[in-house]
Amino acid sequence: MTHDTPPSDTPLDQYFAVEVPPPDVDRAWQTLWAKANPSVVPTVPTAGRRSLLGRIRSAHPARRSNVTTTLTIGLFALLTAVGIVGVHHAGSGHKTQIMRTAVGERATLVLDHGAIRVTLAPQTTVSVTKNVVTLQGEAFFEVAHRNSIPLTVRTGAVTTRVLGTTFSVRRYPAETMTRVIVAEGKVSSGGNRPVTLVAGQIARLTDSTATVTTTSDVTPYTTWTNGPLVFHDASAAEMLETVGYWYGFHFKLADSTLAHEIVDAKFDGQSKAGVLAALRSLLSVTMSFDGNTVTLTPQQHRPTVQRQATRDSVLHISHEAGR
Repeated sequence: MTHDTPPSDTPLDQYFAVEVPPPDVDRAWQTLWAKANPSVVPTVPTAGRRSLLGRIRSAHPARRSNVTTTLTIGLFALLTAVGIVGVHHAGSGHKTQIMRTAVGERATLVLDHGAIRVTLAPQTTVSVTKNVVTLQGEAFFEVAHRNSIPLTVRTGAVTTRVLGTTFSVRRYPAETMTRVIVAEGKVSSGGNRPVTLVAGQIARLTDSTATVTTTSDVTPYTTWTNGPLVFHDASAAEMLETVGYWYGFHFKLADSTLAHEIVDAKFDGQSKAGVLAALRSLLSVTMSFDGNTVTLTPQQHRPTVQRQATRDSVLHISHEAGR
């Protein structure tokens, strides 16, 4: 069932206010995160909190004698089970940190005592072993200058290495290319033949090919980290694919020519239903639904020109609506 209005982002201790004193819950929550992974910012995606709430309420009756210990043990087991966070040990003895986000969720991972900050987009998984990050999805990296040991990001057969820079990397499991965008500094990225990228460059890479373009403004590609989801001169296919990851839809096109249309859009502040309404207007399409699969069919006599999303229809669409 699709809800038009997502639940508010209420802190976990407010969820438990009826069952246990908030201070005890807060201590339990902080203790959990400290034990689970001290480098993970102590924030859990909303959908995960809602899921855990129901399970913990049924598994742990209110006002047990040791609330903090009970909740800490229960939360750690449940977080690991649902895959929100995990800690494993690689064969070399190095600890591997794993973090996942679900539909509509962002998360931040802090590494190397604050020298590396990684922001995860929805439906993204990262695993970190020492100085190597393996990524499925999309992430934004802020890396302080490193004198000798580079940070390595692996996406399929493509490897990106940096000593100090700000950049984003994207490759979801269903995608065949890795996209690297450099906001500051420079990176080395590629498969068999890596290329050096500098600020303002965008690379689309496979293990054997690299296509590099330059933009005067990388902001539309990075605002999603703490603000709206923005598209500028993007293909309809690229926009729909990204919106699908953020809102939990799978879009199919009844007419393949629609994929190549160029659009501008900004999503910030509305429901799933509002997103679909805006896309319907923006692309001049009709929609049919099969679960979360949405098939778009061009309307008759529709103009095939570049469209810019109107303020009323798109400007206030929320990338948090998938919660």
